[in-house]
Amino acid sequence: MAAVTIKPPSFLSQYHNDIVCKVPTLPLKLFVGVVTFWIYALLGVGYLAGCLKDRVSLCFSDGSCEKTADLCEALLGTAKNKPLSGRELHAKIEELRAQNQDGWQDEAIELIHQSRNKDPDAELLRLRAVGILNPATEPALTKKAKYNKHALIVLAQALEMQSVYKDTHYVFFHGQPSNCTYLPRLLKALEKAKNPDADLSRFEMLRPFAGSAKGFTDYSENSGQLMLGLDATKEGSQDLLSVNASFDITPYESATHFLVENKPSRRKIDTSTLAAMKEAYPKASDAQLMSCLEKIKSANPQNAPCGNLFLVCVPKDQPQPVFYRSEPYGLPFKGDGTQDPVLKAQSERVLLGGDRVIAAPQYRIYMPGLRPEKGHQVHCLSAEAPSDLDRAIQKALSELPKS
Repeated sequence: MAAVTIKPPSFLSQYHNDIVCKVPTLPLKLFVGVVTFWIYALLGVGYLAGCLKDRVSLCFSDGSCEKTADLCEALLGTAKNKPLSGRELHAKIEELRAQNQDGWQDEAIELIHQSRNKDPDAELLRLRAVGILNPATEPALTKKAKYNKHALIVLAQALEMQSVYKDTHYVFFHGQPSNCTYLPRLLKALEKAKNPDADLSRFEMLRPFAGSAKGFTDYSENSGQLMLGLDATKEGSQDLLSVNASFDITPYESATHFLVENKPSRRKIDTSTLAAMKEAYPKASDAQLMSCLEKIKSANPQNAPCGNLFLVCVPKDQPQPVFYRSEPYGLPFKGDGTQDPVLKAQSERVLLGGDRVIAAPQYRIYMPGLRPEKGHQVHCLSAEAPSDLDRAIQKALSELPKS
């Protein structure tokens, strides 16, 4: 006979002493293996049963403690961040909406992000399960996306997010070709370099925060020549962002045009981008800034299946406006006013010769007034999540001389 000591798992050692067994000598290894297996199995079952009741906490050698219920959830695959099924997600969001507690929309958006699938076919199934794509909406959106599966997914995801914000925010859409994917990410990195404490978690930067000397009233009320001929090289052109209040009424509005067609932008944005870089890195020379920008642009995703779509969410209860309804090229709209112009625009049809739609209500957002600290949010939807691009931006900026 031989005495054998069997030690319990290290994370349970404080609850169980060593077990000493006397076993026959010849089948020692086999006996020890069988006994060890059953001890571990029994202790594991007891541990999981105990943690389900959330009665104790486990403390580890590094001093950290975890509630056993949280550990149990992780072991059983029932952790809080486990993606919800389509029906579960829809039910949970409606529950959050009904409770209407502070921050419920942020929680709903986080649940949506967690439930998304990287595989396009799986994501289409999810969007059908939550009811965003249904027999009424899917054919129209598919046609709008020109039968591009990736663009269809982005459009449906935008409607899913719009449903979360629609009661409390004006929701606008802005399209961007994929050759400009780097720009909002670069602008956000530059802002974080200047202001590390800035909370930009729900705010993609489509323009630098600095604006021209003109103000909202100059654009929203003065027509004449102010808006005519603005391009990316003239003062004030970056103050305004062209957006639409919907993308289900006409094939001619710009949001889905840039998303679906994904043609390279012809806007000359390097000058304003370099100016934003110079503000964040004043010690860098022009040559260094240009070299940095070229490195970042070379890391931009190539051959993306569609462009990007941005959701701009503006709280309805804010007294100071940051948008106005416009004609093409940003001229102020001279039609009838309304207390809720966005909702009106979402139901309008502009017709000519029967049912042919020829124009969509446009809006211009005054970008210097758009700020995350005011509750404004900007979300980006794209077919790809270019994490490599973010790393390339950080690497390129790290090579610039710091102030």
